[in-house]
Formats: sequence, structure tokens, C-alpha cells
Amino acid sequence: MITTIGFDADDTLWHNESIFEAAHEKYRTLLSRWHDAATVDRHLFATEMRNLELYGYGIKSHALSCIETAIELTEGDIRPAEIREIIARAKEILSNLEQHELNADGKPTLAEAPPPPRHGKPRSKKKAQQALADMKPQMRLF
Repeated sequence: MITTIGFDADDTLWHNESIFEAAHEKYRTLLSRWHDAATVDRHLFATEMRNLELYGYGIKSHALSCIETAIELTEGDIRPAEIREIIARAKEILSNLEQHELNADGKPTLAEAPPPPRHGKPRSKKKAQQALADMKPQMRLF
């Protein structure tokens, strides 16, 4: 049984977190006419978890979940201009993420990095998906 999973977070995630949090605060403010921040957070998280298998993880899937949650929480009362704000924030995050992929000299950090080491025989996509499916019943979100 798997008891622990470790994640290797790279430095750009820390820079990007402040960008994401600022956009998320604007999202809470956008929906504040209908619900408090805790309710928005709770419903958005539930929507993201429901959509995770279909959409995957990332800013684009987050934006789709934000739109879906906004429609649900406002019972369809949210205006098209407000949906455009959610989309604009997602685009803003994506463009800011690209900027943080540069080092202090303005060169892409990934271009300078050596290729990752290969350990053992790489798995096929099908085997990797099956391994993940086998682990799912044992995984918990904290």
C-alpha cells in the first residue's frame, strides 16, 4: 500500500503562486455579490476535483472550472462581461507564467538545463495510466 507521495516542486512554482493568488482574489471579489469567499473557494475546489480527470491540471482547466462554478453559484445570473474577465485573468496568468520561465539574463531556463536522467526502461503511456489507476483507490487528498 502506498502511504506517501513526494512532489518535486520547481522554483517557478513559488513565483507563479503569487500571480495565481492575486487572480484568485479577483475571482472571489467578482463573485462576492452572490457568495462569500469561503463558499466560492469550496465550490470551486469541488468543481475542479469533479473535472480533474477530464480536464487535467493547469491554468486552462482551472479557468474552465472557474467559469462553470461562476455560472452555478450565480444560478446563471453572471454576465458575459464577467465571464470575459475570468478568461482575461486566465490569459494574464498564462502570459505571466511564460515570463517567469526566463532566468536573470533573460534566457529561457529550460534551454540551459540538461536533459533529465533516464532511470530504467521508460513505461509506455498505457502502462503509466494503468499504474496510476491502480494507485487511485489508495490516494487521498489532504
